[in-house]
Amino acid sequence: MIGHKQNPSNPKLYIRWLGTLLFVCGYEMSMPACADEARRIAANHAENWNESLRNGKIDEVMALYSGLRSTVIAPGGLIAGSCSEIEAFWRPYLTVQKVRARLELLSAHFNPYAGGEQKDVIIARYQVHTDETNPSPLSSSALGHLDAILKQETNGQWKTQLQQWF
Repeated sequence: MIGHKQNPSNPKLYIRWLGTLLFVCGYEMSMPACADEARRIAANHAENWNESLRNGKIDEVMALYSGLRSTVIAPGGLIAGSCSEIEAFWRPYLTVQKVRARLELLSAHFNPYAGGEQKDVIIARYQVHTDETNPSPLSSSALGHLDAILKQETNGQWKTQLQQWF
């Protein structure tokens, strides 16, 4: 109807407002669930890292990286961008020095920077702990945390795509 004025007693107006309110509340209530899911995935990924580092096997560590192009930014800015460079980064720590680093999740969330949350990309920050009896460059005072981007692959597994060690 042209010229029909909706007033507060109009039931269509209430239904629209109720629908809007339910949508907004539903969206807000799903946010913590999304954050919890991202934290759960990132914590599980940290446990995979911890186990692989405890075992000290280079093939287990390399299996945690994405099949896509992965990058490791080491302390001091050295960038390893190929499988052979990443292996070269880890080999001394795993074979010679027997580093026993342990990752503890500090924060994790789905990537909000792509115009909406990407449910297949998680940005995570970990605290790095090491065995004090066996220090390594990964446990220096300059290195206190690790920032990582985790990517879900087509088979559903979460892999590390980018790491920056601090």
